[in-house]
Amino acid sequence: MRFTHLRPESYMQNILGYQGDNNLNKNILRSYFGDAILSWVDCTDVAEIAVHCLLSPNKHTGNTYRLGYENKSYQQIAQLITEILGVHFQYQADPPDEFWKYAQESKLELAYMKSIYDHYIDFTSGKLSRNGEIFDNFEKITGKPATTLKQFILNNKKHFN
Repeated sequence: MRFTHLRPESYMQNILGYQGDNNLNKNILRSYFGDAILSWVDCTDVAEIAVHCLLSPNKHTGNTYRLGYENKSYQQIAQLITEILGVHFQYQADPPDEFWKYAQESKLELAYMKSIYDHYIDFTSGKLSRNGEIFDNFEKITGKPATTLKQFILNNKKHFN
């Protein structure tokens, strides 16, 4: 069986919200990651790499591609939103237990949500400490640069107003 592994780090779309919640409320950007620096990728870039892998299987079979092209904490992203859009945003680090309560109350798929919750716990406790490792494979595969956080913010500015 032929395969190519795509391993996205943190999706830019999660800046807007996760599983139906809203991270953007009254110019406050919220997350359960504390001060962790994450490596970001736009979902459209993940899809584009997937297309390239599917269209050229001989070239990509057996490869593993980690996908994350810019590293920032949520605090830094709130500052970036402020700078780019001129709308003051601040960051609020919410406790992971709030996420778990939300997942249970919303009747989300709890086996999967528990893995996300554990991930948040590991980051906020310091047990898991990635410093936002970034990768250079997007341009090599697609021939163009990956989406930047600035581009993502501009493309989604309606969500930040």
